[in-house]
Amino acid sequence: MYFAKLIEGETYHVMGCFFTSEKEQQISKELYEYLKDNPQFDVRKEKKNKSEKE
Repeated sequence: MYFAKLIEGETYHVMGCFFTSEKEQQISKELYEYLKDNPQFDVRKEKKNKSEKE
């Protein structure tokens, strides 16, 4: 699972997702790869439980 949080600015719209300041949301791997080098975002990858599919 992948998560992102907008840390700079008030709102941001990208690839069909709308972010508001400081509210974390689950995102796709594709969007994670796109945002991981963007300084406006704090992104993280979380390991899944064994019972969950990737």
